[in-house]
Amino acid sequence: MSTQLTQEQMQVLGMGVMTPIQRENFLERLGKMVFDSALIKLLETLNEDQVHALNHALEAQESYQGIFEYLQVTYPQFMSYMENVQERFVSEFMSEMKVA
Repeated sequence: MSTQLTQEQMQVLGMGVMTPIQRENFLERLGKMVFDSALIKLLETLNEDQVHALNHALEAQESYQGIFEYLQVTYPQFMSYMENVQERFVSEFMSEMKVA
């Protein structure tokens, strides 16, 4: 299940006043934060040899898409980590909205 920001949440983030390029850059940064957090979660489950092998495999990839596909195939739990991080971000964001 994919967690998505609502129109109201996007407005609160200021996305309504962003140009399409600014919005794209902003969403790319958010995606990178989710990806990096999920990757850290994955690394926490690996031993030193597995981390070394993963690092070597990631360096061999030529694109972000290649890295993403490699992680999906080699570490099926990675997608679960991505979804959990994304859900946590939206949940924490909603909590902040209620406080503000």
